[in-house]
Amino acid sequence: MYPPTGGANPLAYIRARATELGAGVIIAFDLGHVDNQPHLFCDLGYRLETVCPHQVWTPSVPPVVADVASI
Repeated sequence: MYPPTGGANPLAYIRARATELGAGVIIAFDLGHVDNQPHLFCDLGYRLETVCPHQVWTPSVPPVVADVASI
């Protein structure tokens, strides 16, 4: 998927389309396609995978764990 040319923010376009499609994974050729900022996708709950190098990127902040009442 390519964002329309002349768009204000191509990464915001990709995130919006991924949300509309209910995607859980975004695959990019390399980090240059996400402005070398994998957190722009990972921190929003998407799994980002790059082809070169082949890597699955993780969120830059740990997920929030709900408090569970002890019994």
